[in-house]
Amino acid sequence: MITTHLKHSSGSDALQGGLLPDRRVLNSSAMSHHSHAEQAERTGPEEGCPFEMSFDNTRGLWPRCGRSIYRGRPGADDKPVCLMHCRDPEKSDREFQKAFEGMLADAGGGVADFRGFVFPRSVYKKRPFEATCVFAGAVFTGNAEFSDSNFKRGAYFGGAIFKEPAHFLNTEFEGKADFDAADFEEYGAFVGANFTCDADFSGAKFKRDGRFQNARFLQRADFNGAEFAGDAKFSGATFMEEADFTKTTFSKGAFFDGSRFGGAAMFLETVFRPGSGDSDCKPCLVMTNAQFEKPENVKFYKTSLRHALLHNCDVSEMEFSSVDWRKRSDGRRIVFDEVVDVSDPAAEALAPQQGYPDEREYNLVFELYHQLKMNHDDRGDYWTAGDFHYGELEMVRLHSPHRNGALRWLHRNLGVVAWYKRASAYGESYARPGLLGILVVLAFALLYPAVGLRVDSEHAAPVPARAQASASMSVSQGAAAPCTERLTYSCPWTAQPKQGTEWRDRGRLLGNAFVTSLYVAAFQRDLTYQPSYPWGRLLALAEVLLTLTLAALFLLAMRRQFKR
Repeated sequence: MITTHLKHSSGSDALQGGLLPDRRVLNSSAMSHHSHAEQAERTGPEEGCPFEMSFDNTRGLWPRCGRSIYRGRPGADDKPVCLMHCRDPEKSDREFQKAFEGMLADAGGGVADFRGFVFPRSVYKKRPFEATCVFAGAVFTGNAEFSDSNFKRGAYFGGAIFKEPAHFLNTEFEGKADFDAADFEEYGAFVGANFTCDADFSGAKFKRDGRFQNARFLQRADFNGAEFAGDAKFSGATFMEEADFTKTTFSKGAFFDGSRFGGAAMFLETVFRPGSGDSDCKPCLVMTNAQFEKPENVKFYKTSLRHALLHNCDVSEMEFSSVDWRKRSDGRRIVFDEVVDVSDPAAEALAPQQGYPDEREYNLVFELYHQLKMNHDDRGDYWTAGDFHYGELEMVRLHSPHRNGALRWLHRNLGVVAWYKRASAYGESYARPGLLGILVVLAFALLYPAVGLRVDSEHAAPVPARAQASASMSVSQGAAAPCTERLTYSCPWTAQPKQGTEWRDRGRLLGNAFVTSLYVAAFQRDLTYQPSYPWGRLLALAEVLLTLTLAALFLLAMRRQFKR
């Protein structure tokens, strides 16, 4: 048997939290149809319905309903209650609807309190509700038909139970819409059956906040085309079957943190906070700690996740197609979790623990990047996967166990991972190590003449005897002598220089130095112009190590790109 009081209590927690108007107004309006709160206090269980209604802040009590006891089928209720709270399925619907309409008329623009009512039938299609309607803990035993209706001052369904399909198609909620802890399901003990039902909010317009925290949708939840002008709060909600948010518009925040999705979840062409740019640092979609039992059936298509928080949420098998991600300055995709302000309550898990040296929990962002990389790799979207691979290693670079500021700076800027980033963008660029390799060859071609090049006599062209005699005579007459030990910028001649050819000889030396640098980079031994000992040999060793490293990075990047 349903414990209506428990459902009533779960909804009342939200009501006490300030969602409703002043409780004095609520009580006076709710009791105007039958009696006042003072009369209910004097009424014993045998004289009036003992069901506790809205909490009275001024007096610190729950006024009882006080309506006349309805004699329903024996065993239908735990204790005698009125017609409105009676759970007898055979009770008079005509009398119930008459009392319901009377309460709405009496409430006018105030508060109509239907807390804990058990509705045998609820067909209220295309009608305006002028009053603030409180359905907290109410039970709808038949179809709940509110399609095309208009709640002008708020609708509070916290803890309500919907036994059969609940229809709110194109319904307008001009005030707050509260469905916290509502159950959209069949409560089998009530009628001895186990039927399930849909919750249809397609096309509904929530002009203020829409609250569905800890609500349970046993079967399909349809929010196709719905519009949320305020925050949409589904924190802790349970979707046992498909949850459809196709073309839903969330103008502020959409909170699904801690929610459970047992079936498919469709976010197709969903709009999350339209018009928000990268300068906006508030999250618009929060999926942290959400559970997906069938993640392969969760789809995001043609929607923006520029401001979505996805950490602590397994996204490795979800489908992301034509999704707009936030961008780095170089155009690579980035998750919002990397840049969100960790002081935001929605990003609480990213805030570092006390004494933690990092600015945020980079390991959580690393896990998210890794899952997204594997996801897009498996689906063949290698460009996006590459961007997330870049982000994954950025988290490795930024994370440092050192507490000392100087050591942290060295790790982030001069560590191995930092050089890996500079050399090949974490293996995502084969052009960068190739270009750096060319620059290395050119740089060492300029350095070798500075420390000296030695001409290998075995590979040098022989000098004719007549030319040697001429050179000796020129030297004896005061001309510059050729350099026999090593060639440098100041002494680039291998033979007797001619007048006005100094720069041409230096150019020839640079050309020979370039060939030497190429040969060293290619690990060739038979060099005509060899780096002189000791500094030239050290330069040659450094060039070999650099070119080996860049060649390895080039090949790894090529393999990563073309293996895909």
